[in-house]
Amino acid sequence: MPFDARLQLIPDLFAQLDVAIGRAGFFFVGPQTALYRLDGDQMEVRIGVPLDQPLQGFEMFEAPGGQALCHTMRGGFDQLPGIYQALTGEVSRRGLARGTWSREVYR
Repeated sequence: MPFDARLQLIPDLFAQLDVAIGRAGFFFVGPQTALYRLDGDQMEVRIGVPLDQPLQGFEMFEAPGGQALCHTMRGGFDQLPGIYQALTGEVSRRGLARGTWSREVYR
């Protein structure tokens, strides 16, 4: 599946998570976050929100920390591929090492 098409799946994943959070009776949780790990043409995506306790049917995952090169975007998901290309180019221009996971935080 092309990278652009994979990114389009993310809103549906967050919708499923929102339903589970509502069923669990949580009133407020932290920002929605998507973590991506690319390996050739394979992509692993983990979506979530910060929680202090497990949510039935979901795995708890400690998100790795560190410094980040970031971009704030307002608009549709169709802009994401271009933003990732720009960030990847900037990482190369600055001679930086890319971490294991890429992260998107939604507010």
